[in-house]
Amino acid sequence: MDKVVEKSPLDCSEPLGCRDRSAKNTAGLHPVARESAEKEIERVRNEYESVLNAISEGIHWVGLEGVIRFENPAAAKMLGYEISELLGQSAHRVMHHHRADGSEFPVHECPIYGKTGRALPSNTPARPLST
Repeated sequence: MDKVVEKSPLDCSEPLGCRDRSAKNTAGLHPVARESAEKEIERVRNEYESVLNAISEGIHWVGLEGVIRFENPAAAKMLGYEISELLGQSAHRVMHHHRADGSEFPVHECPIYGKTGRALPSNTPARPLST
């Protein structure tokens, strides 16, 4: 599969997935309050990251725009990718395959395939998260 190179408005260098580059969550706070809030946000992010990364089931978070925002190590291993290869990429273009005749599956019908083209079993309960 060709390497997918798409620019995203997301910053995927964060340890717990991607964050909107334009987000200014603490911009209106007093500098002391902002520093305290940012430390608490980082503490909670690290805690969630530790929990999600310890789960042996593959978990990935695809944002409403279809871009992979988070991938835990189990999911990346199942897919045959490094986490850094997945974050910020279009989930449809990276994980989904074509029919035998070469036509693409519609997004809502796509099976999940790993890097090698091997189909993966999937139980994909999903619901929108407010961000």
